[in-house]
Amino acid sequence: MADFEVQGLKELNEKLQQLPAKLEKNILRGAIRSGAMVIVEDARRRAPVLSVLDPRRVFGALAKSIRAMGVQMRNGMLTGGVVAGGTATVGRGKAKLEADAFYARFVEFGTAKMAARPFMRPAIDSKTTGAIDATAQYIRERADNELLS
Repeated sequence: MADFEVQGLKELNEKLQQLPAKLEKNILRGAIRSGAMVIVEDARRRAPVLSVLDPRRVFGALAKSIRAMGVQMRNGMLTGGVVAGGTATVGRGKAKLEADAFYARFVEFGTAKMAARPFMRPAIDSKTTGAIDATAQYIRERADNELLS
């Protein structure tokens, strides 16, 4: 586990305290999503792609299935995250296909018959600092805009 230090949180907190509660909640929702998208982009880049055509799979479905979760309020805290798997839309126009990437967990963790090919954990490990920076930057920008207007 990596240790890191985030600078400027005290100032961010002071700005947030100056905003109405509803606006603060909306800014934090966007901030969490902003940080999650940093990880989504890296995980999509790392996701394995079919090397051999398989009629049961759609090329690029695993990467397309990686997305930021909706931000929810739980126990007084806003929570969000990044998920892989489920239905993904691949392609455009007449070539658009719906594909179920239910196998995302098998690829990430492996099975008795298949070695793991992790793509989510390495993305999280390598982009945690970037996600925190993106979250803080989003809060700074939105809080400044709202306080100035």
